[in-house]
Amino acid sequence: MRISFFIVLVTLIVACGSKGDVPKGVLPKEKMEDLMWDMLRADEFVKEYMLARDSSLRDTAEYIKMYERIFRLNKTNRDQYAESFAYYRIHPKLMKEILDSLNVRGQQQSLPPEANIPEKPPFDVNPPEKKVRKPIEVN
Repeated sequence: MRISFFIVLVTLIVACGSKGDVPKGVLPKEKMEDLMWDMLRADEFVKEYMLARDSSLRDTAEYIKMYERIFRLNKTNRDQYAESFAYYRIHPKLMKEILDSLNVRGQQQSLPPEANIPEKPPFDVNPPEKKVRKPIEVN
């Protein structure tokens, strides 16, 4: 009885390990986020600058070249990225965290540096209160 209880307890502890852990061969969430961010920026660069300026370029080939550079810079490869992406795709909670982080990054970078949005407006948004006169007492 004690041995079976111990086995069940160890199995539960191992199965419920750290929720942030991913299997071996899958990129950690932070690295996957960085890799996806670089790939999004590369897509934009190829589309807006390279292909728009040189119509003789083949779009697929240019995207592949950029992705290969990104994989080298991030010390990974296409197969590991594909395996990691498949893992995160079947774990929507983790994928949502990555995509939300990418969304925040994009919003932060889309604001110009001089767009210091003040916490409170420079003018008073509440209209001034009306002064109420005291009624005149009559005896």
